[in-house]
Amino acid sequence: MEIVLMLAGAGISYMIIERIYVKFWLKGLSAEIGFANEYATPGDIVNLVEVVTNEKWMPLHFINVKFQLDRNLKFDNKDSNSVVSDKSYKNDVFSLLFYQKITRTIPLLCKKRGYYTIDKIELLSMGLFMNDILSVTIPISSELVVYPAFVNTDTVEVPFRKIMGAIITNRHIYEDPFEFRGIRDYQDYDSMDKINWKATAKTSELKVNFYDYTASQEVCILLNLEYEGMLKYESLLEESISIAASLMQMLIESGVSTSIICNGKDILTDENILFNCGNGFDHINSINLGLARIDLKKPADDFPELISDNLSKISNNALYILISSCKNSKMQEEYNRMCSDSKGSIWIVPYNAGFDWEPKNCELADIISWEVLL
Repeated sequence: MEIVLMLAGAGISYMIIERIYVKFWLKGLSAEIGFANEYATPGDIVNLVEVVTNEKWMPLHFINVKFQLDRNLKFDNKDSNSVVSDKSYKNDVFSLLFYQKITRTIPLLCKKRGYYTIDKIELLSMGLFMNDILSVTIPISSELVVYPAFVNTDTVEVPFRKIMGAIITNRHIYEDPFEFRGIRDYQDYDSMDKINWKATAKTSELKVNFYDYTASQEVCILLNLEYEGMLKYESLLEESISIAASLMQMLIESGVSTSIICNGKDILTDENILFNCGNGFDHINSINLGLARIDLKKPADDFPELISDNLSKISNNALYILISSCKNSKMQEEYNRMCSDSKGSIWIVPYNAGFDWEPKNCELADIISWEVLL
């Protein structure tokens, strides 16, 4: 009889304890995941901070935290708790005492330009006696912007010097010697009278003064993400974005007001990437953010039509820089017409080795070939 009572008591105790655990396991339990940085560039290592907190008297012997990331954010190769397929899936296990907080830092390699988010975490636990599955999904909001990669400096110097040479030749820039702006490194196109000898002596490198302008020529970067033929070579489009970002930054850092028109679609707004002429660090960041958020899965609008719709917003003395691997007849005719009003305008043509790359009917543009390695 005593044995029966003991077994009955044990059974009742088991049910009570199990029900208490099931009822209270989630109380005071929280999980947070966030990127340590807001912005990065391809090749950077960014930390993902994972915090799980148990703010109650009852310990939790098993908590499984699951979330997913874009596969272009790569976990460490030694991480055995992650799986990569269409996305990267992370599965971490925690065991928490009462009133305990555990923080883990997970390094991620940024492989590619993009806008990355984590929008939910799944918490999974087992009943105290491993006979119940308990789960909850927690909505969160954490984002990381990976700016476009900066292209090889030696390669981008060729179009950059042509652009600066065209600006000087067109003589639309008139520096105001009373509006001193700063000091920068000497470039081949700078005249000797601009050299700041004091700064040169201090740094052992040639430095020049540069000034604000009374009337500066603007540069408008035209980034076309249409593609020709049946196959879509994403590497060409990604390289085009990187060229645009690199030239934009170099121009603005040299004091040249720069705008951009692009038919790539913003992943959040589904709008084209359009920026009016501007200057300064904030303008660089704004354009980089826009370029980072381009979603190449969305179809690009007809570029000649987009240019036509926005041409009125561009200054009459703008120098055009077209970056386009697509060179259909409509694109060539439209750009040739634009170049007739903008002497020195350039067309950069990214192409894969072995493919015909040269536009045949755009004789007014200075054509620069840009081979992209597969």
